[in-house]
Amino acid sequence: MRHLCSFSRQLPIVMATTCIVASIAHAQSATWSQRADLAGIVSNVPVLKRPLPEGWQSTLFWWQVPLSYDNPAKLKEELAQLSARGILPCVEVPADYEDYRCYQATPEAVGKTVAQAKAIADAGYPVHLAMKGVLDLYITPGGPGGKIVRHPDAPNPDKKDDVGLLMPCLIMKDGWISRASQQRAIFKQFADAKVPVAGVWYDYEGHPHPWNGAAGMNMKCPNCRKAYPAGVLDDYHGKFKQWCENYHTKAMTTAFADPAHAFWPDVCVGFYDYSVSTIEHPAYIWSGHKVPPMHLNPASIGAVQPACYADSGCIATPENILALRRDCDPTYMHVLLKTVSNIHHNLHANQVLMPYVASYI
Repeated sequence: MRHLCSFSRQLPIVMATTCIVASIAHAQSATWSQRADLAGIVSNVPVLKRPLPEGWQSTLFWWQVPLSYDNPAKLKEELAQLSARGILPCVEVPADYEDYRCYQATPEAVGKTVAQAKAIADAGYPVHLAMKGVLDLYITPGGPGGKIVRHPDAPNPDKKDDVGLLMPCLIMKDGWISRASQQRAIFKQFADAKVPVAGVWYDYEGHPHPWNGAAGMNMKCPNCRKAYPAGVLDDYHGKFKQWCENYHTKAMTTAFADPAHAFWPDVCVGFYDYSVSTIEHPAYIWSGHKVPPMHLNPASIGAVQPACYADSGCIATPENILALRRDCDPTYMHVLLKTVSNIHHNLHANQVLMPYVASYI
């Protein structure tokens, strides 16, 4: 991934095929995208007309492509077919706690993905890991669902947020430390197998963030009151929201990026829907809302990965369905270009811009 990061002004794209499958489910007729298999990709995606620029590994990373990992000769042929189209697969790694409800990172489960990654490396292609799981940074292992991180005297111990989760004390780092240790154990299995990892990709959408009620609980917690920087808990729309954005970056760096760099110093780490934003050139999320000022340390987070979704819900109205069909493509292109153009202004020389794309029509 060293070469990819050095070409920071280029525009590779990460595509999650699960999003494509979800969108096609509402289509009028079935298409190859419902299968997300190699035959469909080869049949529908043309071979690149020009070679990739020097240092590029791909123009698109694709999750969940079934490949022949147990057949080295066939796997090499399949990877060559993808590469000819500017596509690289990601190895999906179960990355959650062993006692969590999904994507349990048992040594055996991780070992299977280590074998897949090693097969890709042995075939002469770079290895990219898509870390799968809820990966909550405010849960520690201990029984089904784990143990919530919060001060003993935090109020409303049984109150849950809108998605049924207990609310943590965001200032506490116990969950970060626990998660970092667990991620290191996963990466060690790859390192022990001498797998050279080029990229590690996360989709983490949890705390610390300023919504789902945790802010109100933290404001009432005596120990949070003592631990937070002065004035943060008294200014929700200003200081608290900005604090959350910055703290979120520290959390992800500590729990996810640092453990990866400990094994592969040049690895490129990226996080879904995370952007660099400034007052002069604010980033926008796919729904059109501005991202508060945010800096991502390029030494830790080498890929900036905004979500650039073609979501008809952002422009649809019951009376406007015909106009929607006519205007959807140019509207999406406008959102895409606006998003990547503003972020481009804020990129560090060692960062690469890698949007997630998908369609919800």
